[in-house]
Amino acid sequence: MIRFGETRCGWLARNVPVRMRDGVALATTVMLPRGDGPFPAVLIRTAYNRTNYNDTSYPANGMALVVQDTRGRYDSGGEHYPFTSETADGLDTLAWLERQPWCNGKIGMVGASYLAASQFLLAPAEGNRLHALSPQFMAGDCWK
Repeated sequence: MIRFGETRCGWLARNVPVRMRDGVALATTVMLPRGDGPFPAVLIRTAYNRTNYNDTSYPANGMALVVQDTRGRYDSGGEHYPFTSETADGLDTLAWLERQPWCNGKIGMVGASYLAASQFLLAPAEGNRLHALSPQFMAGDCWK
């Protein structure tokens, strides 16, 4: 069970451990709007520290904001090998989101650079569970 604290913009839970199929927990922050849910969710999976993403415009407009440190980064467990776990961990995170009572199943993703790559690596495997993607700029060759 997630423990939310009240903020001026809605409800906030930090350091939510989301378990992946191999047992590794990825640190996740959840911001919910005020009011009755369930809500659509915007997912950001980042290698750049989830605590840098606290955009209250999503909850202010009726959407949950879910920001997750990718594997091996900041408060998330596991080892960080860039781009190698993004598909499986993204799928496990989508499945977790779908089980949350505050999520209505309409999930989108947003972000630039590594955040864009996490969208591109998940999209072909997600089976139409993502309703929107907004990948901004990213490197043309992730391996350089």
